[in-house]
Amino acid sequence: MAGTPETAEKLNHTLHYLLDLFDEHSIDDWFISYGTLLGITREGSCIDGDDDIDICINKNHWNDIKKLFRNEIWQYQPNFINTYRNKELTQIDFYFCDVNDKGDFNDTWERVTWSQCYEEDGCLAVELFQGRELNVPANHIKKLEKRYGPTWRQRVKRGTPAGDGYRNELVL
Repeated sequence: MAGTPETAEKLNHTLHYLLDLFDEHSIDDWFISYGTLLGITREGSCIDGDDDIDICINKNHWNDIKKLFRNEIWQYQPNFINTYRNKELTQIDFYFCDVNDKGDFNDTWERVTWSQCYEEDGCLAVELFQGRELNVPANHIKKLEKRYGPTWRQRVKRGTPAGDGYRNELVL
C-alpha cells in the first residue's frame, strides 16, 4: 500500500460499483486479489485504511477496461491499469494476466502466478460479499497463506517479517 488510505465503506462501495459494471458488460474472467482478497476473506469487507481495489483479470479484457474507464485511467502500462480515485470511488488496480488452460493467471506486473484458479467446472470460485457473489480464485485460503504467511488471519503491519516475509512467493 503506497497510496492514500481509504475507508472500508468507500472501498466496499467501489467493489459494488465494479460488480455492477462487470455484470452489465459480461466481464467474468477476473477475481479479487492481493489486499482486497485478504480483507474480504478475513473480514468480510475491504480493509479499512487500504488504498485500492485489486483485480486480477484475463488480458483478453484489456480493451473492455480501457473503454469503460477511459476518463478515469491514471496510468497504464503493459498488463496494468490503475484508475484515479475521486469523491465516490477509490483507486482500482487492474492486473492483466495471461491465462492458460489450467487456469493459471500469470500476473506479469507483480510477477506472481495465481495457479489453478478455476474450480473443476471450469469457473472461478465465489465468495459472498454483502449479499453478492464475488469472484475469487479456487483454493484462495491456501493462496492467502502462501502470499501472507501463517499470520494472514491477523492484522499485521507492513514492514515487519510477518507483514512482508512471504511476498517473495511467485506461485500461489
